[in-house]
Amino acid sequence: MAYLITHFWPGATEDQYNATVAAVHPPGGLPDGQVYLQTA
Repeated sequence: MAYLITHFWPGATEDQYNATVAAVHPPGGLPDGQVYLQTA
């Protein structure tokens, strides 16, 4: 089963978003089965 998560943070900056993504996605790569697509 696939899930889609969208984030709407009124007033947030792109730098804040990128810092959040960096915190939850490990630098060694994503776990098996996890796909990440960033659109900006």
